[in-house]
Formats: sequence, structure tokens, C-alpha cells
Amino acid sequence: MSHDRDEYSQMKRSLDLFEKKASQFDAERLALGYRIRYAIIANLLLRVYKQGATALDMGCGTGEYAMLMERIGFEVTGVDFSKAMLLVCHSKIKGLQESNQPQVVNSECSKLPFGSNMFDVLACIAVLDCVPNYNELLGEAYRVLKENGALIVCVDSIWSPSSFCTKALELLQRGKVNNGTLCLQYKCLTDYMRICGFVKEKFVGDIFLGQVLTGFLFNPEKNDVTSKILKIFQPIDSYLTRLSLLRPFSAHYIIQARKNSKILMPISYRRS
Repeated sequence: MSHDRDEYSQMKRSLDLFEKKASQFDAERLALGYRIRYAIIANLLLRVYKQGATALDMGCGTGEYAMLMERIGFEVTGVDFSKAMLLVCHSKIKGLQESNQPQVVNSECSKLPFGSNMFDVLACIAVLDCVPNYNELLGEAYRVLKENGALIVCVDSIWSPSSFCTKALELLQRGKVNNGTLCLQYKCLTDYMRICGFVKEKFVGDIFLGQVLTGFLFNPEKNDVTSKILKIFQPIDSYLTRLSLLRPFSAHYIIQARKNSKILMPISYRRS
């Protein structure tokens, strides 16, 4: 019972955080640190795109990746539990032609209001590390994806500079971490993905050495300085994050996987 209360409290903190940050969420993502991650994910989505493919943006927030998938050519649905985030999303998609507008739904990602085997591609960006029950989200991703459907996941790593600094500041200021996010270890995340029925196909790391530039990377006002320094770091990053021993030390875990229907998903993760 106490476990359920803790889980609810963490979900509530996470929801409150996103409700408050909705108006400034897009402005923060103009920083180079976020744009590098965006470019990596865009490239993965382009690789898995096929004409007529359907896509779900799980935890779509203000619609950044839902609109990216729409531009690529997917038939897009977005889902998020924050009404404030979805208000921003709705204001952005109004400018699109009606036939191209993503369908956006307000719902918990652990209880998706969709039938099984509906989507060709599912993107889950910066969501799994914001909920206490990320194994349930992975189970839902498996359920709604078609056979051999592609899953693209991105979370802050345990070494993420932004999450590490945020947690350190909150510990100093309030004596406890209160932002509702988790620090996911690479092996733990990939193990759960495998248990839930996914086969990992590709890992792309980012900002391995550039983590020392936290104050620049995730600050939109520092983009000019950051871009000059990253010209040195990025070629080295590209090499180091391809080495299996160093992958867990990337700033983000960006993983492309595929639903393996031959793997029997645990009963606890299934829904009728």
C-alpha cells in the first residue's frame, strides 16, 4: 500500500512540474545540448519511416517530436497526461493543414487508450525517467506496436549533467529531490526493454566529453560559445560513444529497438 502511495506521489510531482514548465518548455529546447539530441532522434525516425506508416509520440508534451514525425510523413498520434503541455501543443499544430495535424490525446502513458498492434513506430522521448513505473510504459509500448514495430527511446542517463545538477541543487536547497525524475542505468533500462519484448538494434550516444559544458549546453543564451567548443568535442564523442564500455557514460541513452513478437511478454505487463 505504501508503495502505491509513493508511486502516486512521484507521479503527482512529475505532473505538477510539467504543468508549471509548459510555457517555457520550448524555449529551453533551443539550447544546443537539446538540438543535438533532437537531430540524432530525427535521423533515427527517418531511417525507420515507410510510406503510410503510423506513429505514436508517447508523452508528446508540447508536440516537438509529434510535429517532427508529421513533417517526415508519418500519420501521427500524440498522448500526454499534462493538460498544460497539450494546450501549448494544440496552439502549435493549429498552423498545420487540417489533414496533417497530429491527433492529440490527454491520457496516462501507462494506460494508453488505443487498441493493440496499432502503430508502426513509437517514440518515447524524455518520459521513462519521469515516471516510477517505466516498466509499465514499456509494456504498453509493446502492446500498441505492430509486429516488428520500431521503438525509439531517449532518457537522461545516470551521468546526465542537467539531471545531476538539478538533483544536487534541490538537495542543497530543500534537503530532498522533488522533481519526480529517475536516474536510469544503461543496463537496467536495456534489461527491462528486453524483458518487455524488445530487441535493441541501435544505440547512439551524445555529449560524452561535452558534459563538462553543462552550463553552456543547456542554456540557449550560450549557443555561440557552445558551438565553438563542440567542434572539438563532437568528433571525439562520436568515436567514444561507439565503444560498448563507454556507452553508459553518454549524457543521454538514445536507443532504437524493435518489437519481437516471438518473445512472450510477462503477464504482469499485458493488458486485455
